Amino acid sequence: MKTYANLGLKAICASLLISLPFISVTATAEPMVGVKQNNAVKKLCVIDALPSPGGAQQPSDSSTSSPQGPTLNITLVNQTNANVCYQALQYTGSRSLIGKTQTTLKYLPTPVTVTFYREDGGLLRVDTIRSPQSLTVIFRTTGDFASDRQALSVDSQGKVSSY
Repeated sequence: MKTYANLGLKAICASLLISLPFISVTATAEPMVGVKQNNAVKKLCVIDALPSPGGAQQPSDSSTSSPQGPTLNITLVNQTNANVCYQALQYTGSRSLIGKTQTTLKYLPTPVTVTFYREDGGLLRVDTIRSPQSLTVIFRTTGDFASDRQALSVDSQGKVSSY
């Protein structure tokens, strides 16, 4: 009886050792960071602390060092009921803006690109309001694929493009 138990244990250990490299390769081959649910990858982003009454929030200390162009404050207003994941490329990590809230990224040097998406996979319409040193970006729900936006760029002259 003892030899059969040892054989079974050895077989299990051997099969785990043989399959271990394949498990590792499969896990590193995943192109998106996130949690896999129902054969779909859900991207993860960090949820911001609840915005202050003014909605102000610094992106990071690196955003104020060695600006390439004029700086810009970007206020993100989420008018959807869903969380919107966003990132100011090179200046913030991935963050989440809770539905029906807003936040301000201060002193971002231009040019700058901000990417965003709804965490629930829905479509976003983006409206912008530009003033000399600030940009307000309003996220709204849309059902129109042609209106869906996932990023916007502000060049060093202040021109805003969304795509």
